Amino acid sequence: MALRKNASPEPPLSAACDSIAHRIDLLSGLVAAHVLRASDGDIDAILRVSAARRRADSAGLIIAPLPVAALADPDALDAAAKARGVDPRGLGWELDAAVLDRTALDRAARLRARGWALGLRTGPGEAAPLAARDRALFSNVVVAGDWAQACACPALQTRLRAAQAVGASVVWAGAHAPDDARALVAEGYDVVERAGRPVRQLAMARAPAEHASSFSSR
Repeated sequence: MALRKNASPEPPLSAACDSIAHRIDLLSGLVAAHVLRASDGDIDAILRVSAARRRADSAGLIIAPLPVAALADPDALDAAAKARGVDPRGLGWELDAAVLDRTALDRAARLRARGWALGLRTGPGEAAPLAARDRALFSNVVVAGDWAQACACPALQTRLRAAQAVGASVVWAGAHAPDDARALVAEGYDVVERAGRPVRQLAMARAPAEHASSFSSR
């Protein structure tokens, strides 16, 4: 399951990182990033695997869920990770929009200030609105769930517009999306995350640049 050939042997993914995905830029159709996605918030295991992969000079970005409880001491988390040789450029933390509160956001800001990439995971349904300064913490917003439900959710569309307004990349990582890149771009997405081995074009037509920030009128 190596992400690239002729590289140093891959450290085992273990239970910490149990799936491989590829993020594809919807304008170019090219793979924008190889992603190792962790299924749970076992912080110690995630740091161990991330450090091992850096020592092996392995390609790919680890994306790990960051439970609110793990934000109790962001300074200690930052120090522990860097002491183990974990590079913030190779590990991104993903927070669940449904459980964020003011305290968690303030603590996440301390991680962001120390160079860690933060993603916001959301989906169809209501979620507490974020102030612009809070939205700016997240370099990408990852949307999961069912495609039809996501398209029919006005609250989600508002969240995506707000995210793009502060420069965040909007990633579709849910189910049942169309293969036509133009359909995803029309709903506000910049990137699609697909599990499994990369496919050169993923049957996607190149989306016209003029539609890059457009949304449907649903």
